Amino acid sequence: MAIAVHASEPQFLFFWNHKVASRSLLNALEKSFPRLRVYPQPSFRPPAQDQDWPRFLLVRDPWARAASCFHNKCRDALEALERNGGLEPCQHHLLRELGAWPCRSVAGARRLAELDFAEFVELLPGVRDGNSHFRLQIDVLQDASAITSRVSWAGRAARTLLHLGRTHYLTPRLFKTRPTVAADQATLAEGQRQSVRWLRLEDLPEVWREVEHTLGRTIPLPWHARTAEGDDWRALYDATLEARVAELYRPDLEMFGYGAPEPR
Repeated sequence: MAIAVHASEPQFLFFWNHKVASRSLLNALEKSFPRLRVYPQPSFRPPAQDQDWPRFLLVRDPWARAASCFHNKCRDALEALERNGGLEPCQHHLLRELGAWPCRSVAGARRLAELDFAEFVELLPGVRDGNSHFRLQIDVLQDASAITSRVSWAGRAARTLLHLGRTHYLTPRLFKTRPTVAADQATLAEGQRQSVRWLRLEDLPEVWREVEHTLGRTIPLPWHARTAEGDDWRALYDATLEARVAELYRPDLEMFGYGAPEPR
């Protein structure tokens, strides 16, 4: 749940989530703004009077994002293992939820590759809050407001570390947090209070002009992953799976105005 901070002119904050073309976005921003700094969590950025800086967030259709996670972390797990040399933390979460962790990397990748999409969706409630590949996209907005003192910075950072600890895949189940309606509604309410301009991945490149206009320069988008293209993910869903993913990611649907997928 990283944030890019540009503290010199033009000053701005850019929030993002995984599986939302984040690598391509970061590459584009770093080329246009060499002094850009990236922090792994919004609460970890240095204290600054940034309340008036433009804030942006790139978001994606939750149904498409869940399908992308399945393809990348499960169906292609063996190819990813060969490419990365090890399993990713989000894959550890899935294996732990399956009761298959710890295990050898090859065995774990093979187990994930054997999952079908319905099985993956069944795992999501147990892993959603434990890794940024699965979390609500509005989670990143909980710390979107300005951090004006070292005391408030320390408090936010400590709260984030506690949350990460309570959702980590190695945390005993007794101490782990799981999604609740009340917590999701609180997260949604906090996100709605923030002055952040969110952009849908599906609306690029047209809406990118708003970013360029606000920051006063052209910012090319050299997409390395064409994550917004194609509707192949729709074939994974039936009505039951659509409803399950909608229930789990309802705050994102409400915040960003996504409707149900078009008929297959």
